[in-house]
Amino acid sequence: ARSPPADSAAGPTPPKKEADHPPRAEVDADASRAAGMASAAAGDHEGAVRHLTAALGAGCAGKLRARAARGDAHMALQQYDEAVADFGACVAGDGGADAGLLLKYAVALRFTGAYQEASQEVERVLAAQPGHQQALLERRRLKQRIAHANGEEVNPYAKRGGVVEIAQGIQARAERTMADSRVRKEEREEQKRRERELEESFFRQLEDKRQEQREEGEARAAHNRQYGPVLDMGLDGIDVDSLLEQLKNLPSAGPKPPQPPPQEIPASHALAVSLALHGKEHLLREGGGAPAAEGGGGDADEAGGGEVAVEDVGIEVVGGGAGEQLAPPPPPEGPPPPAP
Repeated sequence: ARSPPADSAAGPTPPKKEADHPPRAEVDADASRAAGMASAAAGDHEGAVRHLTAALGAGCAGKLRARAARGDAHMALQQYDEAVADFGACVAGDGGADAGLLLKYAVALRFTGAYQEASQEVERVLAAQPGHQQALLERRRLKQRIAHANGEEVNPYAKRGGVVEIAQGIQARAERTMADSRVRKEEREEQKRRERELEESFFRQLEDKRQEQREEGEARAAHNRQYGPVLDMGLDGIDVDSLLEQLKNLPSAGPKPPQPPPQEIPASHALAVSLALHGKEHLLREGGGAPAAEGGGGDADEAGGGEVAVEDVGIEVVGGGAGEQLAPPPPPEGPPPPAP
């Protein structure tokens, strides 16, 4: 018979003392989380998984973000089941309203073949954001996957005919697009041409107006050169324009000085003038005196007053004394006397 082994004969192996097991080092949760985030940013996905796993095990702060980062690292490493676990935990917790986390969870489910579950998550995203482009694209992918899994036709062009028909449709659309592009290009060129013509016409009008103004100015200058010196002709060099300017600049005249009253002519002098005008100079006294009235009595200008009639002359002196005015003689009766 075989003898038992020596160690079994000696009895069971005594347990090792506590001193034989080194104590586990305490994990700094925050430091591990920071290291995992740095590794993920640097593309070290394995390091990110290692550090973030340690941080989550130590109860680090910000577990939602750390778990989502570890899920991204699992997706990069094609560890889809682990990614589904991380993203599922995120959406089951505080990340249930995050469209980005829901979409990542749906993509991870699609890679594991859970198309129906993935489609449900996509519909949750579209219910909150109907225009989410990535969710719409993921819905189309999932419909194709589900149709293929059910044995349905997934080629959208298969129902339209053969390759020739598809190519003809594509060519027709391309030709229509090219024709529309040519029409739009021709319209733009026509618009540019009209704009250039209008701009050129505008500048031509401006130039014509300037030329018209220049011609008018030259005509005025020629007229001034031709007719300007006329006022100076025959004036012995007098500058009429300068003289007119000086007259304009003269101060306005003040009040006129008082004029002397008109000088009164004595009646005797007026009588002598009247006798001379009527050809009765012989009645004048020698020495220039006035004629005496019939019956004697002195000069007519020395008469005291009243009326002094000079019958020979036919002139009547009204009033008396010096300064009386003469009344005009009445017109003679009968035929005019013969000339002497």
